[in-house]
Amino acid sequence: MLANEGVILEYKAATGEVLTYKTVADVIQTKNEAGQEFNGPNSRIEMVIEQRVTKVSGQNIDLDLCITDGSVDNGEQKTPLGTVGQVIKTTIDRSGRTLKSSLDNNMKQPSFPSGLVKIGTTWQETNPLSVPIGDSGQTTQANMEFTFKLVGLEHAQNYEVAVIESTAPAVSINIGEGVTETIRAEGRTLFAHNAGRLVSSHVVTNIMIAAENLELKLDLTTDMELIKVNSPIMEEATPMAEESFIIGM
Repeated sequence: MLANEGVILEYKAATGEVLTYKTVADVIQTKNEAGQEFNGPNSRIEMVIEQRVTKVSGQNIDLDLCITDGSVDNGEQKTPLGTVGQVIKTTIDRSGRTLKSSLDNNMKQPSFPSGLVKIGTTWQETNPLSVPIGDSGQTTQANMEFTFKLVGLEHAQNYEVAVIESTAPAVSINIGEGVTETIRAEGRTLFAHNAGRLVSSHVVTNIMIAAENLELKLDLTTDMELIKVNSPIMEEATPMAEESFIIGM
């Protein structure tokens, strides 16, 4: 292929395949109350998630997302994550769009346009985000309007990966009487386009909760990385010397 032809961005999977990801989320808090600023408490959440392919049918891929390990560290103590053992059943298509899910959650695959995608190509996606309302257990939905851009190709974990950058401008919602929450986000995704799997993602989410005489700022950094592949067809990354280097979230 010629360098300017582009790449195909789509998920590939085989029934029985298991991809294991490690996710680390750091939360830094800053509070301004009546003109006084306070830092913390900060926390770190760590999870190990197995993505199990239960069925592949045409363009659809059925997945079980299982949280196999996890902890929460608030700086003073580290406790097991309460959702360990939880399984989320979801169906995506090969573009990455979520078609159905057994649980309303924010763990979604990035999705891609069809056909060849060249470097510099941008596309948009609306990503519904579930936002908690206080301590009631209720949630409301914020629609984040993401713009994705294929910025280049790199090499990571013996894969040739498409580098996709994403941004979502600030969106504000009302989460209570006189209380607003503003959310913005940006990220960077590495997608192994030949193998058809996510290799890593880095997302920074800035949240500002404002009420009378109070501002609470949360900076959430989430990193997810592929740490293990168990494929029924024993698929391995193609050695770089045998790959066609093609320059085309």
